[in-house]
Formats: sequence, structure tokens, C-alpha cells
Amino acid sequence: MSSPLLAAITAGFLIASTAEAQDTATVTPASAAAPAQPVKEKKICRGIIPTGSMMAKRFCLTKTEWAEFNRLNDEDQDKALSKRINVVPPTTP
Repeated sequence: MSSPLLAAITAGFLIASTAEAQDTATVTPASAAAPAQPVKEKKICRGIIPTGSMMAKRFCLTKTEWAEFNRLNDEDQDKALSKRINVVPPTTP
């Protein structure tokens, strides 16, 4: 190989390795600051008696999960009440 070609290839490898070393150097401080753990929501446990059972089962969910659970129960209750077919109309005296 000719000397200028060899010098160009060597320079290319040096530049690439220097850039790679700089990338790892910039990543290291960021990963060192990462150990700050997110705050976990506290679980709230409730005893719920499933239909057809006499024994309560324990369910532990976060506050936001309980809010969603209650919202879905309310929606299901509203649907069930609105679809009743055996409703007796109120009588007026």
C-alpha cells in the first residue's frame, strides 16, 4: 500500500475511535444521574365480595386504579338500570 493511503486509513480509524470515545464519555454522566427512582404510588387494599361467594377477596390497587375501577362500576350500573324492562311506572293518586 502507498504511504498516503495508509495514513488516510489510519487517520479515519483514529477519528472514528475518538468520536466513539466521546460518545461514551457523554453517556456516562447522564447514566450516573439516572438512579433517581420514580415515586411509586401507594397501594390501597379493599375486600370485595364477588357475586356468588360469601368470602371476600382482597384487591390492592393504586388510587388512580381505584378511581378507574369505580368509574367503570358506575357506568355498568347506569347501563343496567337504563335497560330494565320490568319497571313499574309510578302511579299518581
